[in-house]
Amino acid sequence: MRSTLIKLSSFLLVFTIICCRKENAHIVILETSSIILLEKKRTKLSENDLKGWPIKDIIEDTIPGISLLKANRELLQGKNGEIITVALIDMPIDSNHPDLIKHIWTNNDEVPENGIDDDNNGYIDDFNGWNFLGNSEGQNIAFMNYEYTRILRKYKDSFEYKTFDDVNPAKVKAFRDYVRAEEAYLDRVKYANKNLKAPNL
Repeated sequence: MRSTLIKLSSFLLVFTIICCRKENAHIVILETSSIILLEKKRTKLSENDLKGWPIKDIIEDTIPGISLLKANRELLQGKNGEIITVALIDMPIDSNHPDLIKHIWTNNDEVPENGIDDDNNGYIDDFNGWNFLGNSEGQNIAFMNYEYTRILRKYKDSFEYKTFDDVNPAKVKAFRDYVRAEEAYLDRVKYANKNLKAPNL
C-alpha cells in the first residue's frame, strides 16, 4: 500500500472511491499521499446543483465535478493567459451568453447584419464565424445528413454494387471512402432498428 501511495503521489493523481455501505456510506479520496474522509451528501440535490454539478468540487460540495469554480478561484485568480482564437466545430452556440459574449471572435472586416459580404470572402455577415452546413446567406439547415450519407449520395451511381476489382485505379481512393461510408451507414441502420424494436422504458 505504501509503494502504491508513493506512485500516486508522484503523478499527482486524485482517486475517488465510493464505499457502498447502506447506512454509513462515505467518500474516500486519495489525494497525493494523504487520505481524506468525507461524509456522503445526505440532502437532495437542488435544481442549481443538478444544473451545475460538472463544475462542483468533491471536497467542498460533496459533488464529484471537475472543480472548475475552485480552480478559477485558487489557481487562476490574478493570472493573465495568452489570447488565442479557437474554431468551434459543433452545433450553434448562444453568442450572447453572459460567459461567452466578451470572448466571441469578431471579423473586423465585416459589418454585422447589413446583408452585404463586406470582406468579399463569399459569406454574407460572417461577423462571428460561419456555419458551413448552412447557405451563403447564413441560414441554418433544419435537418442535416451525416457525412457518410453525403458520400453515399455523391458516389451511388458510380460505385453501387461494385468491388475494388471493378473500379478504375484512379478512383480507388473515392471508392474506399464510399465503402467506409456504406459500412458506417449500415451500422447506423442496425443501431436504429435495434432501438426501434426495444421496449419503451
